Amino acid sequence: ELSSFLPFFVPVFATIYPLAMLKEAIPFGTLIFLIGFQFLCRNPEIPPLVRYNLRQAAVIDLLILLPQFLASFAGIQLPLDIPVFILMVLSVGYSLVQTALGRTPNGLGFISDATERGL
Repeated sequence: ELSSFLPFFVPVFATIYPLAMLKEAIPFGTLIFLIGFQFLCRNPEIPPLVRYNLRQAAVIDLLILLPQFLASFAGIQLPLDIPVFILMVLSVGYSLVQTALGRTPNGLGFISDATERGL
């Protein structure tokens, strides 16, 4: 279990868990969130950093979902939960720090490239 591997993240898990369960309780919740993010990131009334982060969140979510979808379609099990989680935490942490400093978090390589192409 991930919380036993990374116990210092338990408070973060406790905060995010209800939101994740809400997303999972809604049929096609992930797809609805992705479409909502795309809609919001095109709204010029929303600050540019928020729009960029929404778009980047959608790109990261797609990058997480694609291998899971392909693995389930092929009928194989990929043991990538912990590495994917660690990469996601590092990406989100980087984005949070850059945004808090008022800078665009565009240092995530191809993720940032895909984000900028989508804006």
